[in-house]
Amino acid sequence: MSAPEFSRPTRGYVIETGWAPAGFPARLEREGVATMCAHTVDGVYVEPRVPLGAVLERVSQAGLQGRGFRAAGTAPSWRDGLRPAARSGARLRNARAAEWLPTLPPAA
Repeated sequence: MSAPEFSRPTRGYVIETGWAPAGFPARLEREGVATMCAHTVDGVYVEPRVPLGAVLERVSQAGLQGRGFRAAGTAPSWRDGLRPAARSGARLRNARAAEWLPTLPPAA
């Protein structure tokens, strides 16, 4: 039995771009990069026919800034705003909460 030619996941990925041109998903489908693409609130939903790295390369070639990617149906991996104040006391009492991680300057 031979290996399949294309990778076809049962679910796609959401590439978190924030904004994408109206014709960008259709362009990915025409070029054969993905079987299905659509705009979402966070960016672009993609069911790739090629490795995900090739799809992300097309995103950067189009001039879009990909802030992250995730499997469809999962929570966003990037947060633009502050965390809600609700349950902040519980987070501060939890020794494993992210508030206790060191804050480092961005890499140059």
